[in-house]
Amino acid sequence: MQKTNFVMDIKRNQSFDSFVFQGNIDIHAETNFKEIPALVEKTIVKLDFSQVGRINSMGIALLLRCFKKIREEKNAEIVLTGLNTIHTMLFKTTGVFLLASLDNNT
Repeated sequence: MQKTNFVMDIKRNQSFDSFVFQGNIDIHAETNFKEIPALVEKTIVKLDFSQVGRINSMGIALLLRCFKKIREEKNAEIVLTGLNTIHTMLFKTTGVFLLASLDNNT
């Protein structure tokens, strides 16, 4: 079984925090997603999925927990960018868009 490393990069902007993800979102990304809420400083958080491969059921669970915590603890708006068609359909069917919105500029 091949393991694809998950990498997260944080970019700060005057008006929002940006997290850029690379790799597969699965159990191997758990530590990163647990850290994200504490790293949020702004009231708008943009999450870039343009370099993300596969997202499995554990990945969806990680995303939902992370987004819920960001909204509860930081009262921040979560905006998703760089979604491909498969990720968009997956997020629609699993309720991710109940906690985050799609960036209309991507």
